[in-house]
This record gives sequence, C-alpha cells and structure tokens, in this order.
Amino acid sequence: MNAIVSSCPPELRQALAATARRFPESWLVGGVVRDFLLGRADADIDLAVSGSAQAFAEELRRRLNAGVFVRLGDGAEDAIRLVWHGFEIDIASLRGGAATIEADLCLRDYTINAMAMPLVAALSGQSIVIDPLNGEADLRQRRLRMCRHAFVADPLRMLRGYRFAAQLAMTMDAATQEEIRRQAALIDQVAAERICHEFDLLMDCPGGGDCFAAMWDDGLLPRILPELAAGDGLRQPDFHHLDVLRHNLLALTQLEQILAGRPPLMAGAVAMVAENRRRARLLKYAALLHDVGKPPSRGIKGDRVTFYGHDTAGAELFAQIAARLRWSAQDARRVSALIAMHMRPFHLCNAARAGKLTLRALLRLCRDLDADQPGGLLPELFLLAMADSLASHGRLKPENMEGEVAALYERATRVYEERFRPIQAAPRLVTGRDLIERFGLAPGPIFAALLRLVEDARLQGQIENRDQALALIAARLAAETYPAGE
Repeated sequence: MNAIVSSCPPELRQALAATARRFPESWLVGGVVRDFLLGRADADIDLAVSGSAQAFAEELRRRLNAGVFVRLGDGAEDAIRLVWHGFEIDIASLRGGAATIEADLCLRDYTINAMAMPLVAALSGQSIVIDPLNGEADLRQRRLRMCRHAFVADPLRMLRGYRFAAQLAMTMDAATQEEIRRQAALIDQVAAERICHEFDLLMDCPGGGDCFAAMWDDGLLPRILPELAAGDGLRQPDFHHLDVLRHNLLALTQLEQILAGRPPLMAGAVAMVAENRRRARLLKYAALLHDVGKPPSRGIKGDRVTFYGHDTAGAELFAQIAARLRWSAQDARRVSALIAMHMRPFHLCNAARAGKLTLRALLRLCRDLDADQPGGLLPELFLLAMADSLASHGRLKPENMEGEVAALYERATRVYEERFRPIQAAPRLVTGRDLIERFGLAPGPIFAALLRLVEDARLQGQIENRDQALALIAARLAAETYPAGE
C-alpha cells in the first residue's frame, strides 16, 4: 500500500475509499507516486479526477464531516485543496481538457512527476503505476527529463527543475538543459512571488548552491538576477582568484559546506544557524549576493582595481532586488544588514593583527548586529566572512585568514554574551523624559545621540549607575550647545 495513504488516519483512508468508489476514475498523481517509488514519505496527497474536482472534494468533506476548502491556481482550472486536521489533499480535474489520465500526465512538468496510481487500487494495497513517459526508468537512473512543451506551458518549471535536481540528487538530461537555454527568456513572464518561492525552496536544499551555478551556465540566472550578471568577467584585486560573479557563486557553495560541517569550523555559530531554516536561508542569500555592489563601485587607483564602498552599494542594490522579488520587510532588512557589514570582520581582523582592536569596536559591532534571535546576527556575519574567505585564494590573501575570523568570532561572542546582552536587558539608566524634565531639552535627534552616549559608556564600563549617567550628560551639554525645550 502507498506509504502516504497507509499512514493517514483511519477516518481519512475510509473517506477516501468511499469517495473513490463514487468516483472510480480518480488517481494518486505526481510527487506522491514519485516518492512512493523512491521509498520516501510524502506529507501531501495529490489526486487527479475525471470530471469535477469540486464534486469529489465536496463528497470527501461530507464523509469526513469536516475540512476547509482552498481554491488553487487562478481559478481557470478546476483545482481545490481540502485541509483536514493538518492533512492537505489537492484535487484537480484532468488537465487541459485531457480525456484520459495518460493524456493528463503528458501535460506535466517532468517525467518523474508524470506517473499515477488508481486511487481504488492504491487504497486496497495494489501498486499499479500508470507511466506513459517512462518516468520510473528516469527515477532509477536519477535522470531529470522534461515533458514535451512543459516550459512553454509554465516557464517556472525551468526553475523548478533545479530544485528537483537538488532535492532528489538527480541530473538534468542534455535535451532538458538545452531547452532551458533556448527558452530562458520565458522566465520574464513569471510572477516575482512564484520565482521567490522556488528560490527559497532551492536555498533550503542541501547542495542547492551548485544549482545556482548551473542556472548561470544555462542562462536562467542572468534573467532573474541581472545584478549578479554584472560581475561576470569583472577582475578583482589579488586577494581573489575569481571574477566577482564566480566569487559570489563559490561563496554560496562554501557556506553550504560550512553549515554541513565540512570543514568543521565555528561549530557554535553553525549550531545556531544550520538547524533554523529561515536563518540559514537568509544567510545563503547574503552569501550569493554579498559582493553584488562591486560592479557599480569599481574604480582604478594606480594599477589597482578598487571597490570602495561596495558593501554599502551592495546593501542598496539588494534592497531593490528584495522589493522586486516581493520579500518581507524584515527578511530584506536582515540580508541588507549582512551585506552592508560583510567587510567588518576583515577590518577588525586587520586591527587585531596590528594589536589595535578595542573593546569599543567589538561593542559597536554587537550593537549594530543586535537582533531578536540567539546571538543577534553575529553568527551569520562571521559565517558569511568565513565563506567569503574560503572563496578567495589570491596571492595577497593573509595566510591564516580563516583562523583569524574564527578567533575574532569567539572574542566577539564573549563580549556579546558577557557584557552587551546583560546591559541591554537591564533597565535604562536615563530616558527621554529625563532629558526633558531634568535638562530642559526639546525632543529631536539629540535625544538619540545622548542616549547612545550613555549606552556606550555603560557598555564600556565607564559608568555604572544613574547618577553617573546624568553627570555624563551634564558634562556633554556643558561642552556643547543644544536646543532647549519651550
């Protein structure tokens, strides 16, 4: 019996069986069949029915005596999802006016998803596979092969193919790759939200980074992220061995290796990020795009190529990319912050190497990276720096750069945990009300400056109590002139 169906609660199996008897031309299709043949569990049930999907769904809900309907797609096709106690059952009529299940399967994306099993037979424990395009053979050979006209029907299927390749450890066949190269421009027709969703799923896949390099080679990535394409062939200083584009791509794959523990670097940071899907995903985006600001920042100084301010320019460019791909504001801010600050660990390593690294500099880093998650953004920033370093093998690169980055992370983490966070969690020594009532100041930008002055002094151990904080403010006000309140 199909593993998914057999693992369903008895009520759902019984309701499906009763409904299938009313609708004998109904089939398990797509991913659920593919994963059954691979011996993998699938959390969802996908069904195709001859006739009305709505009628099948209503009958199934009647027998379950519960469930919520969600209309799928744009409403042009008869497709509906029934959500019942956490289970999702997607039901669709045969595609494109197909008269048979075989004709429906030929309209799907890849042959490995173009297989079906009669629902009545599957529920009775029979493994009858309908396979008009030899998808089962492709599965055995780990070959990803498109269905005819798949990409013209829905260009997003090109992007989805790289995800299937990563998730299922498969290789695209040559004809599929060639068709993607021919049809790459069609991706411009796809809504940004759909592209972003596929990118997210690909970022969540182990080894998904290699697929971004393949997407570049096949001409798809330049259509989606032209900002990356601007780095193609752009030479870098001798800290690097690759052009800007390929350095970005390699940084992503290096980060994936780090998060997988290969090599075993910065275990504490990896532990905080790797098991949190969202944190790991956003960090991977930062790695892919960390040097996206280099092309517009390129300059020449003597006989050297320079990229002064590329971190700030990159953050601004990423904000535009995030808006185009319809990112949430919070996710966009976090990745922008990482790109904007990705050079900070290297600057601090330079200071440490020269014996000039100060507590103040580390505290400022902690403050700039504070966020509502364990460790703030410190783990992400230093993992990004480690990936950036591992992706650079130029002759001018410091010999032990990775060791320096790891040591600096440990030092910054101690400052964050032992000094920064405890003080941040404690009540403020002074507030804006104090500035109004005690010093007669009018609300304005000076409030933030004075409160930051007190915070910095407290973090550095220069003051410890309210009286000392008030005295510090009075001394600063005596040295400078600020607008008083009315």
